[in-house]
Amino acid sequence: MEWWDTLLEGLGYYSLVGVVWFLCAAAVILSVLSISGTWLVLLASLILMLIGGGAFPGWVTVIFFAIICIVVEVLDAVAGSLGVKRTGGSKASVWAAFFAGIVGMFVGGALIPVIGSVIGMLVFSFAVVYYIEKRDIEKTGGDAARVATATVVARVLVVLLKLMATFGMIIWLICGVLAD
Repeated sequence: MEWWDTLLEGLGYYSLVGVVWFLCAAAVILSVLSISGTWLVLLASLILMLIGGGAFPGWVTVIFFAIICIVVEVLDAVAGSLGVKRTGGSKASVWAAFFAGIVGMFVGGALIPVIGSVIGMLVFSFAVVYYIEKRDIEKTGGDAARVATATVVARVLVVLLKLMATFGMIIWLICGVLAD
């Protein structure tokens, strides 16, 4: 791989290592915002594998990380709808919670960076699901609030799942690099 050696010389090994750790930091921030940062850690591990001279991370780690990324995405997709469905919410509320969360993330982030995105995502999801369940589905205020609360709880659990997966992958990467 002569081209790879030339690229490493041109960019510098330590510059690429800096990119790897930047990707890991960005992954944590994305996970807090309910965007899966695990994919960035997967990319970081792939870069480390390509630039590293040691045994870690190898293909086994990269494939393991890819499986974690896929599992997190599947759980993310399922969790929101389960939270709404288990409390008797409508399909419209599932989609509304998703899109309201995205809008809330941007509005909240514009007002208060990072933490505002999380608060905006939760508040907008709750408000829109409550509105849909109360007005369109004609549920009582208590039933609509129960469905909206389940939506928020599901979103919080998904954020925690993404954070745990992202931190776990980063810790695995750090430990492996230090041990190598």
